[in-house]
Amino acid sequence: MAEVWEFAIGNEGRPAASRRKSPVLGQRAVRTPQGGGEQRAFAPCAYIVPERPAGSADPAPGTGRAPGPRLYEDPDGRTPLCSLDAPERVDGERHYTVRDGQGRPIGTIRRIAALKHSLKPSWRIEQPAPQLTSSRDSSAPPATVR
Repeated sequence: MAEVWEFAIGNEGRPAASRRKSPVLGQRAVRTPQGGGEQRAFAPCAYIVPERPAGSADPAPGTGRAPGPRLYEDPDGRTPLCSLDAPERVDGERHYTVRDGQGRPIGTIRRIAALKHSLKPSWRIEQPAPQLTSSRDSSAPPATVR
């Protein structure tokens, strides 16, 4: 498994370049940059399917929660990879439970408000492995980490 230090969420497979006047677009996905220059591409790692596919199971069976955003292994949305529950307020912070494809909790994303108005909030990913931290301007979960 390769390490990923940068990713983006979008539909651009290849950006516009001197020999390619417009970008090559694909399905909306979590994408990682590969190559450089004219050969730069953004390979999909996990797909974002616009609507819940017919007949798919709730990614969090038995939780009583409405399903949140989901990522899939395939572009057709047949194989769930993970999902994000709606946020809960815990001690003034927003907590998002992350679930695997079978609906089991695998971690939590926490939004920690900035101490001062001029500072950015922090995002903490709590999982069995080492903790990850990111910050950005928006109050939505991070879409790009660099």
